[in-house]
Amino acid sequence: MKCPTFLKEEVYYTDLYDRHTVEECRIVEKRFAEAATGTAAEQLWQNLLVKAALHFVRGECYAGKFDTVMLWREKDRQRDRQLAEARSPRGIRCLVCFSDMVCEEKDLHDRDGSEQALFYFICPKCDSRRAFYEDGSEFRRKKSLCTQCQSEAQTAYRATSRFFRGAIGLRHD
Repeated sequence: MKCPTFLKEEVYYTDLYDRHTVEECRIVEKRFAEAATGTAAEQLWQNLLVKAALHFVRGECYAGKFDTVMLWREKDRQRDRQLAEARSPRGIRCLVCFSDMVCEEKDLHDRDGSEQALFYFICPKCDSRRAFYEDGSEFRRKKSLCTQCQSEAQTAYRATSRFFRGAIGLRHD
């Protein structure tokens, strides 16, 4: 059974945090650049203000870096633990041929604001698929709505491989 892992190397989290810091600095620079007007002396003072503001932004980001990286890693560690401890429901049958289905994958899925384990089952005889949460309730995807009239749209699927079926179009009546 395929099971993703969420916890990554520490360098991934520090790089992610550093990208966030760079983005914060760019926002500050852009804000000052939009307001930059006046004489050469005034622009010199504005340039000094930008440098001081960036110094404080970088310092503030650096002060929170260690705690934030630790928090992100712990959250991913908990997600891995939750997924490892999740047990798949038993006795799932195919709706087409009534054969026992096999669990091929599990993942965490947002359900009513919390992440719950979702198990993906496949029928070994007819390749039909179903998904169930750990508590045994079946996953139901949300209906697709037309962006223009908000009525229910019909989604057409095409089997492109054994493991992926992609939507090829939406239409509504």
